[in-house]
Amino acid sequence: MWKHNGINKYPEIILHDCSIANIEKEGDDIVVDFDKRGFWVKDFEKDMYYRTHSARIVIKDYDADYLTITEIRTQQLSEKKFFETVHEVKPKCFIKNINKGKWIFEVVEEFYSEGRALYIGQVQNKKKYQKSFWCCVKLEFKELLYLWNEIRYDCPW
Repeated sequence: MWKHNGINKYPEIILHDCSIANIEKEGDDIVVDFDKRGFWVKDFEKDMYYRTHSARIVIKDYDADYLTITEIRTQQLSEKKFFETVHEVKPKCFIKNINKGKWIFEVVEEFYSEGRALYIGQVQNKKKYQKSFWCCVKLEFKELLYLWNEIRYDCPW
């Protein structure tokens, strides 16, 4: 089904400015599908990044005990004073809202260490009366399997 793949390919593949369309748990793996804008893949000959069409990441052997999702809420005390609070988001709730199209999670920053990742992004809430919010997703895994079909050379970064 997928023409191209790569394992643990950061920074050759980056997720900045990429939106998640669907998340499924399959055994010990998490399958993350991106919207039609896919993710960014580096073309070494041109020394540039290009978007793919639809794309997927399979997070292999993730550790459910180390999966945390937090919402960052900004509170305004006065015109110049703000503070932030952190609230847990249950993984089931996060997945359900993404898959039903109520939320769109756009990755803004990604950080990796051996078998760990931290994704910071913004959740766009589709309900008119609810604001978007910042969110952090932290997890541990064995490997990241990147899958995609075509690179869009008309869409450079």
